[in-house]
Amino acid sequence: MFLIIPMTWFVLNTWNFMAFGQEGVALDTVSPEAVSPEIPAEPTPKEAVVSQVAPPAETPTVNEDQPAEAAASEKKSTEEKKDEPPPFQVANPPPPLEQLRPNRKYAIFTLSYDSVPLGKIKFKLNWQEMYASVSHFIGLASGTKGFTDLQTGKTVTRPFYDGLTIHRINRGFVAQGGCPFGTGRGNHGHNLLKDEWHPDLKFNTAGVLALSKQMDANSKDIPNSAGSQFFITLAPQPDLNGQAAILGQIVKDDTESRQTLRKLEDIPVNFYSKPVKPLVIESVHIIEE
Repeated sequence: MFLIIPMTWFVLNTWNFMAFGQEGVALDTVSPEAVSPEIPAEPTPKEAVVSQVAPPAETPTVNEDQPAEAAASEKKSTEEKKDEPPPFQVANPPPPLEQLRPNRKYAIFTLSYDSVPLGKIKFKLNWQEMYASVSHFIGLASGTKGFTDLQTGKTVTRPFYDGLTIHRINRGFVAQGGCPFGTGRGNHGHNLLKDEWHPDLKFNTAGVLALSKQMDANSKDIPNSAGSQFFITLAPQPDLNGQAAILGQIVKDDTESRQTLRKLEDIPVNFYSKPVKPLVIESVHIIEE
């Protein structure tokens, strides 16, 4: 009898624990009344409350697994890319016109043909109207703007145009020069210029100096592709208005320059409009008056 009662009590209590749980309430039949109303069933953790508040706009998101040096380098790289100008964009915009020096600037070309002096052509530069393009040309002509040396492949600063040739003459149209190869297929080897034009500047006479642009396979001008090459009109060319950056023009009463310009049309050329003997740009001097 003594042994039967304890064994019966042990079996009954074991069955009660398995069925109702430690607190004596069935595990799959919990009612809302069984939970104390003073204590939330699922209290919101403190971390969850903090994460619902948006961080300040100026606080950057930091990856804790990323080293501090790498994060700083990535941030700097992103800022540099943001500040980079688009392709062919002039990096330094011109200052306001009222801050420019009022002096007039001129470019004087000294030419020779077959080692015989041909004459000079003086262009009044449109410095204020075409600030970016004219500053680019002046830098190359005076030697203050770097270009790629064809012999060494390094950047050098010396007068770019001195010793180059006028490689093309189309009578009644233009004379073209400024190619370091003398073929019309070369350039100064650095960043090209964004297209620039001014509504008051026209190709309405002979003796207009302008920058040439590269051409595609269909002989169409490529936008934003002006570099070192230039052309000089030998007659009015209204079809070119708005198509190229006009650097300058011969002053109307400059007899010597116009005589030299007319001599260009007398230069003999081959089938490809190239002078049969070297038509050399001995120098391009920039002066102020």
